[in-house]
Amino acid sequence: MLFFLFGMEEAKNKDRSQSSKETKSISGDIALCAFVEKLHLFKRISQEDMSLVYAAGKYHKYKAGEIIVKEGEPGEDLFLLVSGDVQVVSRAAGVSVELGRLSRGAIFGEVGFLTRKPRTAMILALNSVEIISFSRTDLDLVLQKYPKVRKTLQTMMTARAEKPSRLWSVPNKLLREVLNPLARPTV
Repeated sequence: MLFFLFGMEEAKNKDRSQSSKETKSISGDIALCAFVEKLHLFKRISQEDMSLVYAAGKYHKYKAGEIIVKEGEPGEDLFLLVSGDVQVVSRAAGVSVELGRLSRGAIFGEVGFLTRKPRTAMILALNSVEIISFSRTDLDLVLQKYPKVRKTLQTMMTARAEKPSRLWSVPNKLLREVLNPLARPTV
């Protein structure tokens, strides 16, 4: 589907280095740690090892119109959307195409995170957005110790690659829980 990007001209001029984002570790933040712990992705990790996940998590804030991820940049981080809404956009034949929108609880960035390939889409904040990022380096020990975490991310990546337009309204309840376990039910 073709569309007009929300604030695209403004977004082109705003990148993460110019962002007004706040960045901090989530370790010690009870609310953020509880949010992360509820995710399907981390549900089988021991409480002791969850401390590694908390230590790896970095909290960021973005304003409407700011670019969170640029298409084509190196994919080192995995992202968790704590609040707000983002737009997923890709360029094809010089035209911007909206792939979908994500909200609270969604995970994105898994393709670059897993494959070490450049980002396959741009992620744009539609409103005030809070995210937690996890670098590949910081989560490596968790991924080695818990191969099911990597497998879940690979399942997400495969689902998005095979059915990109279906991703945003997934009818399969289990897949919807894996992709966005905290999302509001759709009518």
